[in-house]
Amino acid sequence: ASGVTVADICKTTYDEIKKDKKHRYVIFYIKDEKQIDVEVIGARDASYDAFLEDLQKGGSGECRYGLFDFEYTHQCQGTSE
Repeated sequence: ASGVTVADICKTTYDEIKKDKKHRYVIFYIKDEKQIDVEVIGARDASYDAFLEDLQKGGSGECRYGLFDFEYTHQCQGTSE
């Protein structure tokens, strides 16, 4: 075990994205080398480019984790369109 814990807000925000579709994305970072915490929460109408920009704001050499709720329309096999 690394000894790094996960802040409760990380779990809450993940659920808000996955289940409630409340946010478009979240950026996580390691705070004080001890805990994974939320750095940025992207509004539901935020773009993928905004996500990439926020993901890189920590700068070179700084680790960030990102979760992006990508929406797409899947065309089933055998359909005419």
